[in-house]
Amino acid sequence: MYLTSESLPSYMLQRAVLQAQDVTRPGLMIIEMSRRNRNFKVLRSDHPGCFIKQASSSKLMTTRTLHREAEFYRQAQNTPQLAAFRAIVPELRDYDPVRHTLTLELLPDSQSISQLIMGKDDFRPDIAADLGEKLAILHSSCPLENLPEATKALLTGQVSSSLKLICDGKAQPLLQSRLTDGNCIEKLQTILKNWRYEHLIHNDLKLDNVQICNPLPDKSHDTGKEHHLRIVDWELVDIGDICWDLACVLISYIQLWALGCCETEDYPEIIEKVATEQPYLPPKVTSAIQAFYSSYISLAGRSAIEREHLDDALRARLAVITYEMSFEKEELPTGAIFFADMLTKYCRKSLRDKYPSIIDQIARSAA
Repeated sequence: MYLTSESLPSYMLQRAVLQAQDVTRPGLMIIEMSRRNRNFKVLRSDHPGCFIKQASSSKLMTTRTLHREAEFYRQAQNTPQLAAFRAIVPELRDYDPVRHTLTLELLPDSQSISQLIMGKDDFRPDIAADLGEKLAILHSSCPLENLPEATKALLTGQVSSSLKLICDGKAQPLLQSRLTDGNCIEKLQTILKNWRYEHLIHNDLKLDNVQICNPLPDKSHDTGKEHHLRIVDWELVDIGDICWDLACVLISYIQLWALGCCETEDYPEIIEKVATEQPYLPPKVTSAIQAFYSSYISLAGRSAIEREHLDDALRARLAVITYEMSFEKEELPTGAIFFADMLTKYCRKSLRDKYPSIIDQIARSAA
């Protein structure tokens, strides 16, 4: 049974997520916000709300990732080796394996970093630095050898399926041709061979999946900051490469800027600048990227990241972004062309001096 706004209250009563008096009390509000899954926000005027996610199909792959997410939250709350995650991941309220439904705490007055940037054109270096610090803590606490066997049993060590499809020649034909002409496919195939399986990673750490809210009432998690940060949507959590998490964040900042530019009349001029000028990222973007990366490195240590390996992860993430933007499209969207051209430049060795990678630019700016 798929949940609807009308059926949700009775379902929550059955699962003991709501009490009878909660349903009749004024101020109960249900907001449907479905995307890949069926998602609902349940708001209550004088009580904590909750977020409910239901798998949009009963296919094994879809239900398996939802189960993995629920079990990961449960282990994060109860396993000493995962203690670092408790203040950063949502609290699990309920998991229904029959109806494939996950119920989580809803953070008060929360929004994603993406929403903040798109709403105010504010890249907030202070929040970027906080994310870098949190991610360094998570990565350093969870190398493969420290994970409990129950957590390892959840994880499969899979590389992005989108990246595999590109390497196998199965992307959108125009995109596949563009990347083949740019000698990218060979480079991406090498990146796949050199993938590392050493840490617990989020595996899809775009800025949509980082929530910001007011400080929590629970003082045990009080950091003294004006905001509290949570990382959500752990469906793809896995054993993998920490550089992939870093690349997802770095490219997400650039993607939000580029997509915002798509809506402006001068976007063709911006694309031309990207093709001919250095540096090509505006200060508001580089300041956030530098804050994130510097914060991560200051805590994790410079030896934690090999520059060339992170470069490869950035190339791989650019490839995945272009694949996702062009999926099932007859023509390549402007954003996909933008990122495909950026990837092509990063994969041509003869152009590396003229077009340094993102991480090269960060290092030069921070020096």
